Amino acid sequence: MEKWLVVSNCQTVGLGNCLSLLCPFVKVETCDIWSFRSEMTGWKSKLGEYSQVILNPLFRHELDLSGTDHVTFVPSFYFQGFHPDLTYVRCDGVPVKSPMDDYHSVIIAVAFRKGLTESEARRLFVGDVYERLGYFSMWDAAKQEFIQNFDAYGLNVRSEFSGWMRRGGFMHSVNHPKIDAIYDVAAKVAKMLKGDDYIQSAFRPHDNLAVAPVFPVYPEIAERYGLDCGSYLFKSFPYKFFGLDEFIAGSYEAYRKFPVDGLEIQSLYYERAMNLISEQI
Repeated sequence: MEKWLVVSNCQTVGLGNCLSLLCPFVKVETCDIWSFRSEMTGWKSKLGEYSQVILNPLFRHELDLSGTDHVTFVPSFYFQGFHPDLTYVRCDGVPVKSPMDDYHSVIIAVAFRKGLTESEARRLFVGDVYERLGYFSMWDAAKQEFIQNFDAYGLNVRSEFSGWMRRGGFMHSVNHPKIDAIYDVAAKVAKMLKGDDYIQSAFRPHDNLAVAPVFPVYPEIAERYGLDCGSYLFKSFPYKFFGLDEFIAGSYEAYRKFPVDGLEIQSLYYERAMNLISEQI
């Protein structure tokens, strides 16, 4: 039996499970990049055992691939179109944890830095603010970048993208795709590696990333792109919903533990949000 190894990020397990379904005559093993790094010597010594290493190209320089003749690069999903307000916050290089773990809101974080109350921050969650921040104008560029990222490795996902949109979107957050989308990419990988010698079915593996925090598509953004999934319900670990007011309150509580000027908001929209909120004060 052939052995394949999948090395990627948080999407590793989903991709490996999908490939196992598609290619039952192949033994598919998985190792996310963090596990690989922690046991690098052992994994490097085993690479020659695999007839295929399916690798996220972001990590191509971390693996010594001289021991294997066959490497297939499969990029990970990253798409900000549904969640332009999602960001990361650090202090002295250390991630700040919100009620959504590593996920934060640009608007909430900037509102806190500018000294707005929680009620004042809540009033910023409206379509006019999203328009002025540029949340509605970044879709085309995000889509083009997403498609080109897969194109670069021989994976054409244009028709799949349209299908995912018809089914109500394909991302739980900017970096966590739904399992249907992972499966569609895995099917393309299976065809690339095995021709027509793979099994397609309607069955899908469990969506392991659905256990992680799920960032909502804000109603105004969902409406703009013809989706009916818009809400302000945030899902944390493992299956708990809370609303926008609770997210604001929990984020503010988290930020109060750090020096205000030390909060580093990692977003393309940071400067726009700072300027916009300065005009509101």
